[in-house]
Amino acid sequence: PETVQSKEATNLTQNADASTVVAKASDRITYTVYVENVGQVPATATITEELADVMEYATIQDNGGGTYNPETHTLTWGSVTLQPGEKTSRLFTVKVNDQIATTAQGQSEPGSYDCVMTNAFGNTVNVKVNCEAPKVLEQTVSELPKTGPTENIIFAGGLAALVTYFW
Repeated sequence: PETVQSKEATNLTQNADASTVVAKASDRITYTVYVENVGQVPATATITEELADVMEYATIQDNGGGTYNPETHTLTWGSVTLQPGEKTSRLFTVKVNDQIATTAQGQSEPGSYDCVMTNAFGNTVNVKVNCEAPKVLEQTVSELPKTGPTENIIFAGGLAALVTYFW
């Protein structure tokens, strides 16, 4: 038995593919997950969706008949048996929070609070979130080049020489 998983997301508020637009506060996004049996014999698949990154910026509005576990941030529909060539889908909807979190990006988990709701089920869907100015500044600073003591001493020496010259 061989199954293939895939997913897509639609921003219902903006009526567009959610991965091509920036989600704003209160936007509703519907995810559709697919499981297809591409093998030659019946296959059993468990449909479980991991939503930890999505839940940083949104809440579930409609679980699509699945069971959400808030401790593990998973949405589960249980097992399905698919005949060869058969495809099934499950839908669920999340609503972007009215207040976009400005929580600092995690040091041990760089994908945490990065203004992107990343969700994988076969393929990965990234939904950018419209973050406030503090988050934009945090992301800009994190992209600056990393310097060590040698670069800092050279910079300070050059700055001191420039100040001394004009003084």
